[in-house]
Amino acid sequence: IVAEGYMDVIALNGGGFDTAVAPLGTAITEYQLRLLWRLTDEPIVALDGDKAGINAAMRAIDLALPILSIGKSLRFAILPQSQDPDDIIQSQGAEKMKEIIDNAIPMVDLLWQRQLEVQKLDSPDRKAAFDASLKSITKRIAEPSIRNHYFAAFKSKRAELLNTSNFRTARNIKTGSNNAFATLGTKASALAVDSSNTILIRETVILAILLSYPELIKEFSYNIEKTEWHNAHYNGLIKTLISLSNEQHSKIKDELHGSYQQQILDILNNPHVKISPALRKIKNNEIAIKTLKEEFMKLETSEGIQKEIRDAIDDLNSASGESLTWRLNQATRARSNAEKSTLDDIEAIGEDKAAMTDFLQNLIDNEVWIKKNK
Repeated sequence: IVAEGYMDVIALNGGGFDTAVAPLGTAITEYQLRLLWRLTDEPIVALDGDKAGINAAMRAIDLALPILSIGKSLRFAILPQSQDPDDIIQSQGAEKMKEIIDNAIPMVDLLWQRQLEVQKLDSPDRKAAFDASLKSITKRIAEPSIRNHYFAAFKSKRAELLNTSNFRTARNIKTGSNNAFATLGTKASALAVDSSNTILIRETVILAILLSYPELIKEFSYNIEKTEWHNAHYNGLIKTLISLSNEQHSKIKDELHGSYQQQILDILNNPHVKISPALRKIKNNEIAIKTLKEEFMKLETSEGIQKEIRDAIDDLNSASGESLTWRLNQATRARSNAEKSTLDDIEAIGEDKAAMTDFLQNLIDNEVWIKKNK
């Protein structure tokens, strides 16, 4: 529980709330927020119920938005006007304080209430400004999944407020296009799902190559670390790869197989992995390096495409049909271009034709020639 001053912390402790802290009259800092999240997933901010307390709560929200991570947030215990925890415990007892804390509201609700208070909705222009303010809030959230959920929550609250449970259908009727936005929404969703699947495949191919060529882990350690990996199942393995990047190859293999043996087998047996030229019978570091560069580049490109798709979906309620169609077509074209190799034409993930030619020549020069002479 985050209170305002030390007297509040003393009162809360005396009332049986022994996990209370205070920033001592100053605004909560980002460093303090991060410390709080190390102790608990959802600290409860219980600031005074006066204007200064509410403003302090809003400042904490503005500070928290860009650094929210999955499972980490804030809740707010709204105290009665001009009362602090010390006043409530002294006058009404610890049970009343517990009731207030138990009814702490999520951050998204307080954000919504703030926007309602500062923006009237008595004209189309003001409604448009209100929509823009909500979108601006969600764009400040760095974590994509949290951003999408906040947008969905705002959209639901907006529909309830305006008594239009299907705002998209209302717009379709108005424009005389019953299927326009349904089609665009379907297209955007399919595009997003398809891109996500491709990203997961690329991640698996990259890890398979790194596991098969541990001597390349150090060379690509920067790429490994800066990449925003989407498959959370790989988090432990990726962290281990980064930590072992400067170790000897034999130690890397021992460490990885000791901790991730089954996961490594699953990765290497993936059907998409088996078609990569870097993972055929003959080891070829040059092909492996080319393929890794290609796949990391495409992952970065795909992430940009996913962002464009998310923004386009966010705009479903505000953009014109023509504008949205153009944006989704641009994303589709960008995805198509991303499928093309920067080295040569590509037929499958990680397969460079020039590299494949070298690979086939190696087969002819080695395995085929050997069999023929047998």
